[in-house]
Amino acid sequence: DSEIPGPKLPRCPKMSKNIAYQKVQEAEVLIPVGDSDIKAETKFLADYVKRLLSLGLSVWASIPVTYALAWYSPLVAYGFTALKLIALKVLQQRYISELGAWIEEKPEGLLQHYRDALSEWKQEEARWFPAKLAFADLALSAKTAAEQVLRILEVIDPDLDAVSASNAGLSARGNEIFSERWQVVPVVARAGLFGTLNAILVGSIMWQLLWFGTSYWSSLAEVSRWPGSAANEGKAEVRERSGLLNDIHSMADVAGLFDLASALRKLQTSENVIPANRGRGFLSRIIPETVGAAWFTVSLLSIKMTLHEGSDSGSRYSIVVATAVFSVLTSSVAAMKGLSELPRLLRWHWREREHLRNKFRFAMYISAGIFIACCFSAIAIRFVSLWLCSESHDFELETMRCRHP
Repeated sequence: DSEIPGPKLPRCPKMSKNIAYQKVQEAEVLIPVGDSDIKAETKFLADYVKRLLSLGLSVWASIPVTYALAWYSPLVAYGFTALKLIALKVLQQRYISELGAWIEEKPEGLLQHYRDALSEWKQEEARWFPAKLAFADLALSAKTAAEQVLRILEVIDPDLDAVSASNAGLSARGNEIFSERWQVVPVVARAGLFGTLNAILVGSIMWQLLWFGTSYWSSLAEVSRWPGSAANEGKAEVRERSGLLNDIHSMADVAGLFDLASALRKLQTSENVIPANRGRGFLSRIIPETVGAAWFTVSLLSIKMTLHEGSDSGSRYSIVVATAVFSVLTSSVAAMKGLSELPRLLRWHWREREHLRNKFRFAMYISAGIFIACCFSAIAIRFVSLWLCSESHDFELETMRCRHP
């Protein structure tokens, strides 16, 4: 009970039992991370996910605007789409910078693999011009430029689908031709081409919103399990961080925020647990939007080119046809990109096939991949036949010959 003489030492702060430690650069220096630090990180991540929700919803909110503008003039819709593309590019870079600043605020040694991954991603994204006129540098620059162009085409594909749906009105003769070709499917025949394309547009938006909402709630659930930036020792903790990044980048991917999704996938790859993949984007954006829109846009082209309708004569007819052609091409790009990234996802689920969930998803993704590959093979044949079948501009897949007008 008596006081010990000598200088008083500061009391150790009282901490919770939930404390993680991280070695810094192999030195015997331990950084304590208590409950308060994890709560602060959790709050930042939860706010980040909620702001990403708002940005994603604004993307879908812009589709009706594109549709309405295209009804007035496709050229005006193009201008709006270009402005939207620039705005999304700027906002995504801001989100990436905020995440990078949060990572940089961590003490040296914490989340170092995130720092390295984000720095590498920025270098890859900025590799537009070769450092020197060497084959390797030229090849890397060409690869970066091609990836950026393909990313832009994938971003604007829903807007082009909206423009095509808005201008899918046909004359009485055009509707009659469409109904004759789809009499085996009475629902489609009665809806007409305009109704069918618009139903696909609305259905695609609802389908994507469903996947987006699922990823959002899953992200918030992962945030609540956030183990802390210093939890690098246990495999379970690292897997939880990787799972959070997987859900957040899926949110961005489904919403068409491909720059942000690419950066988040780079961070997830640095965890080296769950392989970064675009599985949810593949299922939400390509089925039914890309397949359905591309198929019936080819039908729109076939009838427009067959009748060269007077209501669309002159420059508007040319713009509508050019838009439809470009829409089919961008849909094909989106589908091919999705299919090219599918093998890596299938390998992951096959390795984890002892779990029922992975076994189910392997079957789901491989079935979807086969279905999309078959659909776009047929779409490619029909698309080329628009010019090969000079009279009807339509190819009958049932008889494998050009349709008689």
